[in-house]
Amino acid sequence: MPGSGLRSPRPSLRVESRSPFGAESVAGRSRQRFRAVSFPMHRRFRPPWRCRIALTSVVAVCLAARAWTLSRGTDGPSFLREGDYQVGQVVSGNELRLTNDAVIRLRGVALPENRVPAAAADRLATAATRFTRMFVASEAVRLEFDPERVDAQGTFMAYVYVNERSLNEALVRAGWACFDPRQRCMAFRRRRLLQAQQAAMESGRGMWAGGGEQLVMPSRDP
Repeated sequence: MPGSGLRSPRPSLRVESRSPFGAESVAGRSRQRFRAVSFPMHRRFRPPWRCRIALTSVVAVCLAARAWTLSRGTDGPSFLREGDYQVGQVVSGNELRLTNDAVIRLRGVALPENRVPAAAADRLATAATRFTRMFVASEAVRLEFDPERVDAQGTFMAYVYVNERSLNEALVRAGWACFDPRQRCMAFRRRRLLQAQQAAMESGRGMWAGGGEQLVMPSRDP
């Protein structure tokens, strides 16, 4: 009433369904519609045929790579720490196989197969192998690495030391190998290898002696 201070209650609003089928029929139709659009979870998901072909190809390549690796007999460790190791075999002048089957190649060092006449290449390779075999003898070798420890083929690239003497530098200084500019070396090691090569060239040792025709077999202390 006006002036009484009391508010009159608001009329309640009721929304009635105008569906001729009633409220239960509307709810039932909603449930049917939900079931019709629901994802069939009981079915197993199958990727597209292109994805299946790509996955099969990846698995086949991995299996082929593993078989090729086993056929080469490279079952050595996948990682080496710097430290002392025993040499099991001198494969060539710049390649060693440790007793744990790891293959080590001298970083920054290349044999002169393509730098001398073909007639002298075999003799230089034999001289380099003999030099390395005499250098390591039965001694333990210490390996040091640059940040990049392996090459593109997965071979360890290291600096080999015997009693604090560098095999990499000694082989180059004797003229049985040369510095390989294609390999990235740390600056101070690159400088030492280039100095060793310059000393070999000035003294006419190994491959620098008349194109390799005049060979002097190396000693333990060149």
